[in-house]
Amino acid sequence: LHRETEFDYSIFLGANFTPYKIPGGIELRTNNINYLPIDIYDQLCFNRKVLITKSDLTKDLRCGPNNTLLPCIENELALYVAQIIFQNRFITLHDFIQTTQLIAKHQESINWSYLSNLTENRSWSKSFWRTLSTIKSIYESIYDSDLMIPTNSSPIKCAFPYFLNPCS
Repeated sequence: LHRETEFDYSIFLGANFTPYKIPGGIELRTNNINYLPIDIYDQLCFNRKVLITKSDLTKDLRCGPNNTLLPCIENELALYVAQIIFQNRFITLHDFIQTTQLIAKHQESINWSYLSNLTENRSWSKSFWRTLSTIKSIYESIYDSDLMIPTNSSPIKCAFPYFLNPCS
């Protein structure tokens, strides 16, 4: 993702990726079984509701592999949780590992009040914190240690995929 939000597919050409339009960006797919599809967003929206804007995604970009630009840690975490809630509607083992590794690696520097404001302003704060609470509970039941998320958790029995309860 470039600052002008133009997509540079050149690093994917060796794998014959084909771009497909998805809400808020593109998905790069290939027939090569060695590669997973890659979603590249310039905003994140589900059911026409914008959850993370272009200006959110380009705030405090950081450099990733192959000099690609990545969103800041907080926006990356918001992307992961939004996909769990609105796209998957359950927590896969991959989602769990991806989210907990990001939090564990950056737990001292995550700006939780920024995430609170971001999700509150886009009207999905309750879902965001409930999902993080569930992830924290699963983490604590597996590892018997605290994942530093400023939310309550309670003991939980889990199996993957962990289906979210839409009524809670």
